[in-house]
Amino acid sequence: MYKLLITRVTERISPHGVFFIPKQVIMMQRSMRLCSFCNFYHGNISKSIKYQQVRIYGTTTVDILSHSPIKKGKKQRTKKYAELLAVTNKTASTKRTEIEKLTASDLPMLVDNPDITTDNSCESKDVTLNQLFDSKYMNENYHDFCDTEIYLNIENNVDIVTENEMKDNLNIGNAIKNNMLQKDSTFHSIKQTKLKDQKLENVLKLSTGNAHKKMEICKTENEYRVKNYVESLLAHIQVYLSCGLLNRANRTLMKCRKYVTNNLECNEIIKLYNILLEAYASRRQIGKVLELYDMIKNDSLTPTSQTYGYIFDALGNETVNKKQIELLKKLNVEMNNYNISFDDIFSKSYFKISQEKNILKAIRILIPDFEPAYATLNRNYRCKLLKEIQMASSCESPAKEILTINQLKNLLETQLQTELKIETQIPSIIVCKEDMNTNLETKVMELENYWKDAALAAFERNLMCLKQKECQSHNTLMILYPFLEVLDREYYINAILREIRRLAAGSETFSSSLKSLYIALGKYIYKKYEIEIKKQTGVLDKIINIYSKYLEWYLHPEKMPHLNNMNNRTVWEYFEYKETKYGTPLNFTSVNWPINVIINIGKFLYHIILNDIMLKPDILKGQDLKYSIPAFYTLFRNKGNYLSEQIKPHPLVSKLYRKVHLKTLTFKSLLLPSYSPPSPWVSIHLGGYLITKTDFIRISSDFDRLWHKFENTEPEQLFPIFDSLNQLSSIPWKINTAILDIVIKIFQDGGSVELNVPQSVSVLIPPGPINKNATVEEKQKAAIAIAQYNQEKYDMYSLWCDTLYKLSIANHFRDKIFWLPHNLDFRGRVYPVPPYLNHLSSDLGRSLLLFGKGKPLGPNGLDWLKLHVINLTNFKKAGSVKERLEYANQNMDNILDSATKPLTGKMWWKQSEAPWQTLAGCMEIANALKTPNVEEYVSSFPVHQDGSCNGLQHYAALGKDKIGAIFLEKKIFSYILD
Repeated sequence: MYKLLITRVTERISPHGVFFIPKQVIMMQRSMRLCSFCNFYHGNISKSIKYQQVRIYGTTTVDILSHSPIKKGKKQRTKKYAELLAVTNKTASTKRTEIEKLTASDLPMLVDNPDITTDNSCESKDVTLNQLFDSKYMNENYHDFCDTEIYLNIENNVDIVTENEMKDNLNIGNAIKNNMLQKDSTFHSIKQTKLKDQKLENVLKLSTGNAHKKMEICKTENEYRVKNYVESLLAHIQVYLSCGLLNRANRTLMKCRKYVTNNLECNEIIKLYNILLEAYASRRQIGKVLELYDMIKNDSLTPTSQTYGYIFDALGNETVNKKQIELLKKLNVEMNNYNISFDDIFSKSYFKISQEKNILKAIRILIPDFEPAYATLNRNYRCKLLKEIQMASSCESPAKEILTINQLKNLLETQLQTELKIETQIPSIIVCKEDMNTNLETKVMELENYWKDAALAAFERNLMCLKQKECQSHNTLMILYPFLEVLDREYYINAILREIRRLAAGSETFSSSLKSLYIALGKYIYKKYEIEIKKQTGVLDKIINIYSKYLEWYLHPEKMPHLNNMNNRTVWEYFEYKETKYGTPLNFTSVNWPINVIINIGKFLYHIILNDIMLKPDILKGQDLKYSIPAFYTLFRNKGNYLSEQIKPHPLVSKLYRKVHLKTLTFKSLLLPSYSPPSPWVSIHLGGYLITKTDFIRISSDFDRLWHKFENTEPEQLFPIFDSLNQLSSIPWKINTAILDIVIKIFQDGGSVELNVPQSVSVLIPPGPINKNATVEEKQKAAIAIAQYNQEKYDMYSLWCDTLYKLSIANHFRDKIFWLPHNLDFRGRVYPVPPYLNHLSSDLGRSLLLFGKGKPLGPNGLDWLKLHVINLTNFKKAGSVKERLEYANQNMDNILDSATKPLTGKMWWKQSEAPWQTLAGCMEIANALKTPNVEEYVSSFPVHQDGSCNGLQHYAALGKDKIGAIFLEKKIFSYILD
C-alpha cells in the first residue's frame, strides 16, 4: 500500500519538477485520509518523520534519503580549576585544584580553620585591554562589512584599564605574603622557618617583577590603542567640519567624552577639543568656546598653547568690555599655572593669518606693547660624532651652468601640475603593429560619457540611501557619508572612470583582489582630499613661495652671503621661518583616514562599477541581446588554501581599451623622477616631492609603533640623516641617450638573452597536449612541465614589464634634467624613491644615467675611466691597479670597436659581467679620445664604487680598531683562514 502511494505521488507531482521525499525510511503507516481539496489520500506520518521539498534541475541528482536529521549539539559543562603555588623545603611548583561551591555544611570548616580566607584580593584579576578598541570597528575584516556601514557603538563596549586597576594587581603579592608567612606551627624550628620564608620571598620578588612588567605593557598598550582611536575620531571630526556638520562633530565629541576621558588620561584627547574650538572660534560662538574650555578643565585635561590660541582668537573678535578683560586676566593666570606664555602661543602653535591678528588684539588688551618672540632656529647637531663639526657649504650649485632660474621655475610648474594630477601618462616605446581604427577612440569616448552619466546617477542614488540610513541610526558614533560629500562629485566620478580604464587595460591572467582594489581607490580619494586641504588652508601657496626662494639659493648660493655655512635643510628652515612666523605650517596636513573608512569608500565606488556600468546592446554587435549587460563581473580564483574574489572586465571592454591605450603608460607621480629639485627633508613629515606626501622610511602599515617612535624622537637627532638624504637628492641627472637608443632597438626587436634584455612571453613554446592513453608517470611529467612553463612565463612577463617601464620613462626624460628624491628603508639604507629609473638598479638601469653636471677629466681622469671599464669586466679581479691599467691599454682596440660598432663589431663588451655599463664606459673613453685635449674633456659619466667588507669597515671605524682597519686592505678572508 505504501509503495503504491509513493508511486502515485511521484506520477502526480513529477511533471512540475518537485518531489516530496521523506528524510527517513517510513516504518509504519498509521492511517489514511481523503483530502477534500485535491481528492487524494494522504497519510498521517509520525512527528519524527519530516518531508523536504526539493527542486530538480536537469540531470542533477539529489540524494537526501541518506541524510538523517542532525540533533542540536549541547554545550558540555566543564569543571573550573584554579592554579595554586605549592612550596616545600626543596621545590616550588604549580598545581591545579578543582573549584567547588561552598554549602552550609562547609561552615564548620571555616570556623575551625580561621587561617582560611575568602578574600577576593588573592584572586587574579582578568585585565581587559580596551575592549573599546578591540571592537568590531577596529579589528574586523573590513572586507566583510555590511555595505557602506560603519558602526562604533562604544556605549556597550567600554572597558579601559586604568592605572589604578593595574596597580591593584601588584597587591596580589602582598596579600599572598601576609597569608602564607604566618608562623602557625610550633613543630618547625626557627631555622627551617627562615629558609622557607626566604624562598617564598624570592618567589614573590619574581612574581612582583613580572607584575610590574605586565603593568607597563598594559599601560603601553592602552596608550597606543587610545592614540589610534583618537586619531580615528580626529579624522571623522575633521571631515564633518569640512562638510559643515558642526552639530554632528559636537555630538561625536560628547559621546566620546563619556567613555574615554573619564577613564584614561591621554595627551592626544585634547586635539579633539582643539579642532572644535577652532570651528566655534571661526564662527564667533564665544559661548561654545568657553563651554568647551570648561569641559577640558572638568575632564582634568591639560590645555595646550593651541587651545589658548583658539580661545584668544574668539575673544579677539568681541568688543572690549569689563567682562572680557576679567576673562582675559583669568585665562592669563590659568596659562601661567600650565607654564604657557603668550610667546608659546605664537611659537608652538599654528593658525591662519586672520587668527593671528585676533590673538594679538586680545593679548594687547592686557599688554598694550606686546610683540611676540618667536623661537630661533636650531642648527646644531645633537649627535656626539658630529657635535664638534662645523656646518659648511660648498657654495657651488650642483646645477650651476646647466640651468637658468627661469628654467627652474618652469620645471617647478611642471612638477606641481604632475603632483596635482597624482598620475601621469607617458608614451610607451612599444610599436603597435596593428592598424589603429580612427573611429575606435571616438567609440571609447562615447562609451565613457555614457558610463559617466550612469555613474553620477548611481552615486547620487546610493549616497542618498546611505545618508538616510546613517542619519536614522542615532547611536552610531562614526558615519561614512561625509567622506563621500567632502569633495565635489566630479572627483568621485573621475575616480570611477579611472578605475574602469585601469581594469580594462589590465592583464588577462592576473587581477588583484577586491579588497586591495578597495584600498587603492580609497587612498586615491584621500590623496585628492589632502591636496584640497592644502589649497584651502594656504599651505600650497606657502610651499610655492618658499620653494621659489629656495630655488634661487640652490642655483646661486654665492649671491646670498648671509646664508653661508648653511645646507639645504637649514636654508629651507630659514625661508620657512621668515614666511611662516605665523600661519599654517607647511607640515600641516589632514589627519590620516582610518583603514576601514578607506576600504568602505572604495567598496562604495566599486559597487557602482559592478552594478551600474553596463554595455548597451547596440555595442555588442553579432550577439543576440535585447538588454544591457554588466561591463565588469566578479570571479573567484584559487589561491591555494582560500578563494580570492576578483573583478574582471567584459572581453569586449578589454579589447577596446587595449587597442586604444597601447601607446601610453600611466604612472603615479611618486614613481617618476622629479622635474625640479626635491624639497629638502626638514622633518619626517616634510621632504621629498613638492606636495605629494613622501614616506621618510619605507615601512608597512603593520609597523605603526615604529613610526610612532620616529614621531617621538627629537628632530635634532635626525638632522644628520636629513642632511645626508638632502645631499643625495640635490644631484641632477640626465639620460645617456646613446645607450638608450641601442637598448630600445634590441627591446623592440624581441630582446636578447645574451645581453640581458628581456624577451616577450611569445617566444615560449607551451607544452604539448597530453595523450588520452598516457600513463600516470607521463601525466605527472606533463603537469610538472605545465607548472614550469607557467612559472617561466610569469617571470619573463615581469622582467619584460619592468624593462618596458624603465625604457619608457627614460625615453620620456630624454634630453631633460631631473632629480631623484631619496628616503630610507626599514634597515636604514638609502634608496631613491622612484623604483624604475635610478642609479641603484640593475646593470641596464645604471647604464642609462649620467650626471646632469659634468666636470673636466683632469690629468688622471682617463686612467680612472679605463680602470672602471676593466673592473666592470671582472677580467682582472685579482690584479693590481697597474696590471689593470696595462690590460686596458692592451685592449684599447676592443674598447674603441665596442664604442663605434656596438652591435656589428667584435662585441667585446658583451663578455663583461656588467655589459651595459661596460659599453657606456667604452663610449665615454672613445668620446674623450676624440677631443684635442683629453684633460679638458667634460665628463658626466658616473663611476659606481663598491667597497670590500663594508661591515668590517664600519666596525673598525666605530670601535677604533687599528688592526682590523689594516687588514681591510688585504684579503681578509684568506688571512683569517691562515
